[in-house]
Amino acid sequence: MKKNVSLDSIIKSNMNHVRKLNSKYIDQYKDYKLPVAVCTYSGNDFNLIDGYHRLTAANKNTCADIIILY
Repeated sequence: MKKNVSLDSIIKSNMNHVRKLNSKYIDQYKDYKLPVAVCTYSGNDFNLIDGYHRLTAANKNTCADIIILY
């Protein structure tokens, strides 16, 4: 399911991966038009599964399209 959500509601649970993000790849996703992340939903928050670089590139936005797996 595709949904537009606030970036504040997406939890980056793998902080070890966040520390290793490559800024070269983040820059490539600045104008990404497709959903930026794949997440699971846990009541109030969305847990990030895939899309760490894309989500970081979209950080300037307040909302983004994501794919939710149930």
